[in-house]
Amino acid sequence: MFARFGDLEFDVKNVGKIKTNYKLTYPSHALIGRKPKLQYTGMDSRKVSVPMFFHHMHCQPEKKRKELLNKAREHEAAELVLGEIIFGNFVIESVEENFTQTTGDGKVMISEYTVSFVEYGGEVKAKKKAPAVKDKAEQTAAEAKKDRTEQVKPPKTPGADTPKEKATTPQQITRIIA
Repeated sequence: MFARFGDLEFDVKNVGKIKTNYKLTYPSHALIGRKPKLQYTGMDSRKVSVPMFFHHMHCQPEKKRKELLNKAREHEAAELVLGEIIFGNFVIESVEENFTQTTGDGKVMISEYTVSFVEYGGEVKAKKKAPAVKDKAEQTAAEAKKDRTEQVKPPKTPGADTPKEKATTPQQITRIIA
């Protein structure tokens, strides 16, 4: 199954092992000579545990591993989507890692993870977008390249709009012009 957390895409190892925990909160109020009273105050944040894997046939497991761990270190909420189900905004609570297949020189071929997510109740910060205007050096380089390509274009010859063989020798060029 295809899934993603923010912009990190991954495969779910076993859909039957996805666990979601809904916990209700009932604080206890002590009473003299009687059993305590419970008062419902709401739901805790949902917790979702997802078994995932990165396979060398679909991606670069070491690169994806770094992306996953960076996501955990960022402490930022992102949208969790499993298949067609949008769970909402979550943060990574824990990552359990297991390298299931490596090459003889230690290159990771398949890595498996169990990632625990906790629902985020606050506002999700919008990602900063790159500036719309390129810096001056990039603009100048692009303009110079454009000028060079315009200068290289040969003038059109009459009758060149009709499909013909591409001229590659001086004799062929003379035949096309004549």
